Amino acid sequence: MAIRGRVEETGNSELARTQMFPCENTIPESARYTLFHHGKGEMIDHLLISRGLLNLYVGAEIHNEVLTDESIAFRGDSTFPAPDHAPVVASFDYDPRGTPEV
Repeated sequence: MAIRGRVEETGNSELARTQMFPCENTIPESARYTLFHHGKGEMIDHLLISRGLLNLYVGAEIHNEVLTDESIAFRGDSTFPAPDHAPVVASFDYDPRGTPEV
């Protein structure tokens, strides 16, 4: 929350141009999680973009299809093969020849 710098939370409208936007807000809520803990999905990894990049933003994905519950027994065992955090990937429509500097 502190990094996002939402004007509604800071009360400082002069900071509006520096506000950051979380890409996960464009992902359906049912798929909006990067960690699976005790049977519940949690969004703890975020990808924030600036107002300038917002104009080029196409969409985001969270690749959480194969996440396993990190709270199961022996999860910290080095032989456990799967990562416990899902990557957040964003797409942008950027043409360096025709896009103003962001």
